[in-house]
Amino acid sequence: MTRPTFCHACGANLEAEQPVEFGPLRVDPRGEAHWDGRKIKLTCAQFLLFSTIAQARGKLVSKDVLAERAGYDGQGDAHDVAQVFICRIRGALRSIGAPPTIIRTVRGRGCSLDVGLLLELAEGVPLKCSCFGRTPRFGARDASQYLGPGDDKVTLTGAVIPGLSGRFWAIEKLAQIADDGEAWPLVDGTGSVLGHFTIDQLDHKASNFLVDGIARKGDFSLQLTRVADDVKQQAPIGSLLGPA
Repeated sequence: MTRPTFCHACGANLEAEQPVEFGPLRVDPRGEAHWDGRKIKLTCAQFLLFSTIAQARGKLVSKDVLAERAGYDGQGDAHDVAQVFICRIRGALRSIGAPPTIIRTVRGRGCSLDVGLLLELAEGVPLKCSCFGRTPRFGARDASQYLGPGDDKVTLTGAVIPGLSGRFWAIEKLAQIADDGEAWPLVDGTGSVLGHFTIDQLDHKASNFLVDGIARKGDFSLQLTRVADDVKQQAPIGSLLGPA
């Protein structure tokens, strides 16, 4: 069976020779993919599918095309074959700390690279601060005494692109969390809990307006401050979803 070189659904060239780079992701057509400099361990077939999705650059690639690229021989359901490969690719991403959600699935249609997430992905690393008391001294440097750990600050940026990545109600939910004043756990891409943080500031800017004034993109920025692990205003993680 001849593997397709173009996606009949989106028209993307699946055999492009140029590397694909979006944020920390780099997919080299020579057979390697890296996340933030770390190699993503994929089999030949898994890389071929991952490269196919990457070459489409955010366009939807049908599961029929993905199955054909994987060498589907007509045995079984093509969509099931493609989904098995996608699950294994996501597992490889997860194993090196990359978010598996960079591969976006549209049920019954196909998969795409979540370009909105990749372009706006900025991992905020807590800035460790220490608090010192200082006493002025005449003719000498101030005397200092360590008083304890200071504030850990984190800045996160992102973008919401309805139809491609996220919904505007997510930003509204962040604003509600900030108003409630509760501390929430901050979890990185590997599942590690970095501590509980409050939202100090939320900035939001809408852009790419349609003729009727509806924004097609919303950029946002969060400024977070870590609180003590034993504070009483910590929110239970399940409450983010609301009452059952």
